[in-house]
Amino acid sequence: MNKKCVEKLSHSKITVEENGMKVTFLNPNRYEVEKIHIDGCLEKTGSGQGRCDYLLKDHNAKEYFIELKGSNVSKALEQIEASIKRWSDKDKKPKKEALVIASRYPRNDTKINNLKKQFRAKYATEVSIKTRQMEKKL
Repeated sequence: MNKKCVEKLSHSKITVEENGMKVTFLNPNRYEVEKIHIDGCLEKTGSGQGRCDYLLKDHNAKEYFIELKGSNVSKALEQIEASIKRWSDKDKKPKKEALVIASRYPRNDTKINNLKKQFRAKYATEVSIKTRQMEKKL
């Protein structure tokens, strides 16, 4: 793995942001986490198809797959799914969570609700979708 794409951090707040979309991880115990920049760093080819923006691994080896998106939440979930298949630690089988921060999205979209159920069943992964920003406690 390219070391320039991986940061080990132990700040009380760890932020991932692009284009006005932001996730802040609250880390009051200052555990060491790995923030991995996938799209544009680990994987530079193509136009961002098939990979999420970031992966954050916490002190319990839980994996947070993060996509900072405009309004195409279905596409964001496709990118996260491809990233889980490629970057999740298959040996340890960690808990996973998919985080999508979008500029906007329809809250009662049947397709998105079905995709959330599919993630739970297929990858044991919870999906959280928020508009513009999100906070998660580690």
